[in-house]
Amino acid sequence: AQLDESIELILRHKNPVASNTLAWAAVDVLEALAKERGIEGFYKQMEIGIKPQFLSAWYNILKNGYNFSKHADRDPDRSIDDFRPEAVTWTIFGGCLTYGRVFGTRSWNMLVFQMWFNCRNPHILADESRELADRLAPGFEYPAGRRFADSTRPALEMLEAGQKHPRTTEAKLGENWLGKVEFESIF
Repeated sequence: AQLDESIELILRHKNPVASNTLAWAAVDVLEALAKERGIEGFYKQMEIGIKPQFLSAWYNILKNGYNFSKHADRDPDRSIDDFRPEAVTWTIFGGCLTYGRVFGTRSWNMLVFQMWFNCRNPHILADESRELADRLAPGFEYPAGRRFADSTRPALEMLEAGQKHPRTTEAKLGENWLGKVEFESIF
């Protein structure tokens, strides 16, 4: 539920700070569950899927957002001068990957978000992930070349269609494309 809500907030461009806080809260819990089950978590999965030359920048973006959300109680007057809502998408993406590995499924919100994220960031993806992003990009109106604020509408429309008509959407997309998807989040 935390990741699903975080996804909706960020795609709607509403309260990115709350989206960031929800995403990191979910990642913290999911990392603990993954570790307990001997599953590679968020950071390891992202290291595998991102080209090596982008890892350092990715870690810095994450560290800044995480510290802001995690330690606000100790420094309530702290602000992130360079907080960018799009940076939250990286945390959400990692949380979606870990969720899928821990529970063996993902919510509709997570599936749509992951597809959009891959299409939005094909330049940082390893070859196998980039091939999928290239196939999906037309359905998201090629978000990679657009401003963040302009890139989320197709993802939000797809999200809403699946929420309103889950069985129709599931039948239309087919099982091979969807994998195991829960239209109701279990976490």
